[in-house]
Amino acid sequence: KFVKETGWEGASGSTVTPAGERYLSSTIINQITKQIIDSGVMDKDCQPQLFMDISWDYQINFKGAKKSFHNPPDSCKAVFDSIDDILGSVMDDVTK
Repeated sequence: KFVKETGWEGASGSTVTPAGERYLSSTIINQITKQIIDSGVMDKDCQPQLFMDISWDYQINFKGAKKSFHNPPDSCKAVFDSIDDILGSVMDDVTK
């Protein structure tokens, strides 16, 4: 299952778009699973980068393990970019 949540925070406050979710096809799940395993991201030490004007968070629940990533460095963020590519338009189709 794919869950999407977006948010914005600024001087005037913050907003969060409630999570949307969608069940994925077995083909997409298999591609994402392969990417997670091949990248070794669940075992990587992805220390957060410090930014003043932007941040991003990712969370993976994989085979009973849960790991969160806040502002991961480019070496770890590349894994999420690859997963985003696999998800393609599925991400845009997730609604509230």
